[in-house]
Amino acid sequence: NICGNDLNSRQGGFQSSNNQTFQAVYTPVNSVVGTFRYSRGFLNEKLGNYFKPAGTRYICTSGNNTSTNYGSGACTQGVNDPANDQTLKDVSVRENYEGDLSYLFNGGGRHELKGGYGHQSIFNDLQKNYTTRVYLQYGAPINQNFNWSHLALPSAPICAAGQTTGCVLGHGTLYRYGELGSGSNLNQAIYVQDKWQIGGRLTLNVGFRVEKESLPSFNGYDAPFEFSWGDKIAPRIGGAFDLFGNGRTKIFGSYGKFFDRLKFKMAQGSFGGNFYRTDFFEIAPNNTPFRNYTPEAILGNFTDPIGGKCAPTGFIGSGLSRCQNDYRVASNVPGVDIEAAGGIDTDLKPYQQREYTFGAEHELTRDYLLKGRYTNKKLLETVEDAGAISSSGSEIYITGNPGRGLHADFLKQFGYAEPFGTAQRDYNAIEIQLDKRLSNNYYFNLNYTYSRLRGNYSGLSNSDEGGRSDPGVNRSFDLPHIGFTAAGGSDYGPLATDRPHVFNAYGGYMYDWKGSNNTTEFSAFQTFQSGTPQSTLIAFIVPIFLTERGDMGRTPMLTQTDFAVRHRYKFGSDKKYGIEMDINFINLFDQKTVTSFSNTISNISLYSFTPAFGYGCASGDYPCLLNKFNAGSLSSQINTNLNTMLNAKNSNYGMDNGFQAARNVRFGFKFTF
Repeated sequence: NICGNDLNSRQGGFQSSNNQTFQAVYTPVNSVVGTFRYSRGFLNEKLGNYFKPAGTRYICTSGNNTSTNYGSGACTQGVNDPANDQTLKDVSVRENYEGDLSYLFNGGGRHELKGGYGHQSIFNDLQKNYTTRVYLQYGAPINQNFNWSHLALPSAPICAAGQTTGCVLGHGTLYRYGELGSGSNLNQAIYVQDKWQIGGRLTLNVGFRVEKESLPSFNGYDAPFEFSWGDKIAPRIGGAFDLFGNGRTKIFGSYGKFFDRLKFKMAQGSFGGNFYRTDFFEIAPNNTPFRNYTPEAILGNFTDPIGGKCAPTGFIGSGLSRCQNDYRVASNVPGVDIEAAGGIDTDLKPYQQREYTFGAEHELTRDYLLKGRYTNKKLLETVEDAGAISSSGSEIYITGNPGRGLHADFLKQFGYAEPFGTAQRDYNAIEIQLDKRLSNNYYFNLNYTYSRLRGNYSGLSNSDEGGRSDPGVNRSFDLPHIGFTAAGGSDYGPLATDRPHVFNAYGGYMYDWKGSNNTTEFSAFQTFQSGTPQSTLIAFIVPIFLTERGDMGRTPMLTQTDFAVRHRYKFGSDKKYGIEMDINFINLFDQKTVTSFSNTISNISLYSFTPAFGYGCASGDYPCLLNKFNAGSLSSQINTNLNTMLNAKNSNYGMDNGFQAARNVRFGFKFTF
């Protein structure tokens, strides 16, 4: 058996890619310029694929019952075999061609009018083998499993020492996950813009862009909507004015609306490219070796219907499984009821953001420039897989705008109370900058930014999940209580990447070796940044904020120094050949500033909130229970559990668990001709 560093040293993978580009420019007359661009890129990402174990992996743990009879052949406690998530192929082909025409003319000033068309397509062919794991937990029955969806599932008691009938040794869970399918999309754009110079002091840039987007599907069924030409109309306007007419001081401003395209992660997860099922069973009190709990024995003749199934009593098939959850119910399967498979909001609005900025620049001297700028960015809409819990305990999703449209109707139908979580993100920043242009062999830049980043949704890369990059299918709105705190109400607040104060300085010195063809550049970068907010979480189905964002304070100020040296040597006739060597020190002083705390205080099970506590919610009535959670009605019981339940609090809560990356030294060599 190979494990640990020995195993990691043998693993690896490869990533193959190639790119082709073509560009042409045609000028039929002095006032007309036409351009055409074409590119095609191929990428096959197969990293981390070498030396991956095959077959079912087993993870075995022990419950708290010290009298548990594990039986001969039971797996050794704590064994955690490596994952078998091998990527067989993940091919992406991107093809892009676009052309535009520019026309220069005079009329109330000088105009540079440009219009164009863009055509961009992506094809993805994905195949990852099934990751199959069996978790065996001795000493805990199914209805004490932290998985919230099986509270009402009856279970036999845990066997006492020597007992072999009318009891179980514990429960097991079969996890199966895989990715398979191919899909493609097409995005087209038409754009017009005009650079209009009025007199010698005012310049305006005015334009708009419209797009049409089709969506990929990975299961053979079409996504029943697309964004047409009228859905993405993006106006842009900006201007600059020479305040005193001497070319040294200008004021500027701009406004724009920006749209994004739907990512393939959403199509893979919501339109049939992913398979993710869990089955729950009991460990019988006999001497059966743990490796006999195979997927075939657990599933029997159960055929994985859409949405899974849970049996009130007995089994769901001829195997050992008593309940199966489907966590990747495709939203685009025709003829399937919305309560079983979710759906797609055909009237959803595309991902969009509004941004405006204004500021001023003043040339202090020929070499020094002072700048100031204010920026405001506001998220208007996002597109996510927003969901709820089905009657069988599976997670089902609506692809749409969270808290709006079909998703809001869907939650009302299930009995969830308003308000529903909607995506919010607001960014405001003031920046001041002093720039020294290259002269007398040196240059530098000093800049300070004061900013506030507030919201409940960080964006396509989710900072609430440690930077998880699964755009459109992260955990942000997967369940109705995400977006609320255990104390009740919205979790709007400082987002995890909020750093109010940031000061950066960089500069360099160019040393010219007189009488030779050598130059050496010394450069450095220094940053001082506020710490990031840290927030207490409880794992209530998924991590949820206990009271509010930032209740643990912030990490210490982050500082870092980078330093680089680059040497260039030119030779040959007309110095057309060159050699360049460089060394780059990242985190020169090897600082180890803390960047995060362990912030999950407890794993709170819904089992703690059964009808016995008097909340008026029947077992398995998730809307009732989560409505009370969103309103803060469970907060007192949660605090009681934290303070009275054995081992309720995680022992590492509040400890440092993330640190600044260690010093990194990079060497480079380049030959030019």
